[in-house]
Amino acid sequence: MPRAKEYDRDEVLQKAMALFWDRGFQATGVADLEAVMGINKFSLYAAFGSKRGLLQETLDLYARTWQASTFQMLDPCEPGPSILRLFEFATHLQERIGHNGCFLLSLGQEFNHADPDIMGRIEALYTSLESRLAECVARLDRTSPLGAGDPASGAVFLRTHLEGILSRSRHGGGIEGGTGLEVLRRLLEA
Repeated sequence: MPRAKEYDRDEVLQKAMALFWDRGFQATGVADLEAVMGINKFSLYAAFGSKRGLLQETLDLYARTWQASTFQMLDPCEPGPSILRLFEFATHLQERIGHNGCFLLSLGQEFNHADPDIMGRIEALYTSLESRLAECVARLDRTSPLGAGDPASGAVFLRTHLEGILSRSRHGGGIEGGTGLEVLRRLLEA
């Protein structure tokens, strides 16, 4: 096995994140992480301190990669189309990325406030997403049902709807026929 300094940190974090994403934190053992990451447990503990420390770093990696690409998708200069793109992507998440549902949602459901630090990191990422959604809602035409109200309330509505779609994808139920997208499209249109 390679020593801690002989591997690409983001590469092993990506592998650990994929395992946590698909199995969850509790169901992922250190032996599983060793096998997937290609490092031994001594290197894992030397580099990350603990399995929990590794999870915290995967959340940081998630923010730098997945959340950054979500923010690129949500363009306040094209609020309606970009919100629809995000929801269309979320509706077909599992088939597009090969993972089971949303990483943050899955961890949030698993930890369910048992670890305030992990939950704080998850909530901070969701709060950032909500802020970006509010930027988009604020730029919608005021004649659209969603654009007519308070941007913060619209963002909460969108986040809640998005979490519902992602939760359904985690449990094998997509949004059939795009009906959820059609409702959202009507809310965004002027």
